[in-house]
Amino acid sequence: MKKNNSLIILAVVIALLVGVVLSLKVNKENKTSVPSQSKPNATIDTRERTKIFQSKLLKLNIAVPTTFNVKDEGIRLLISNPDGMIILSRNGTQFNLLDDYIKDFDIKHKTQVLNEKMLTINAHPAFNRIMKYPGSTPVGDKIYFIYVGDAVYHISTSSPVLFDDLDQIAQSFRYTP
Repeated sequence: MKKNNSLIILAVVIALLVGVVLSLKVNKENKTSVPSQSKPNATIDTRERTKIFQSKLLKLNIAVPTTFNVKDEGIRLLISNPDGMIILSRNGTQFNLLDDYIKDFDIKHKTQVLNEKMLTINAHPAFNRIMKYPGSTPVGDKIYFIYVGDAVYHISTSSPVLFDDLDQIAQSFRYTP
C-alpha cells in the first residue's frame, strides 16, 4: 500500500514537471518568434532592443526602441526614425478627472473618435485613442492621454506603421517627480 502511494505521488510530480517545462517552452517561443504586424522582421522581445530615456524637465522615463532618435525640446520629446515621428508632450490641467480633460479636448479640437480604450499605465488613468480631427491623416492619429495629478501627457503619432512602437513607449511610461 505504501509503495503504491509513493508511485502515485511520483507520477503526479513528474506530470507537473512535464507540464511546467512545456508551458515555459511555449511561452518562450511566443515571446521570441511572433513577428510584429507592421515590421515583419521585428520580434516581440523588446527588452534588449530598447534604451531608457529620462527627461527631468518633463518628469518621466520611457523605454524607446534603439532604432529611434530622441530630441528633447524641453516642452516636448520628438521620437523619430525613418518611418515617422512620435511626439510626447506634457500639458498642465485644472481638471480633476481625465474624463473631464478628454471632453474639453474633444470640444476644442473637434475630434472624431474612431476607437477608444480606457486603461491604466503605471498606476495612472489613461486613454488610448485612434481619432480624426481637421488636418489628420485618413487613417487617423493614435494618441495616449496619461493623467498625472495636474498634468496630462500626450503621446501620439500620425504614422500607422509606428502604432506598435507608440504602444510600447506609452506602456513603458514612468512618472518621476
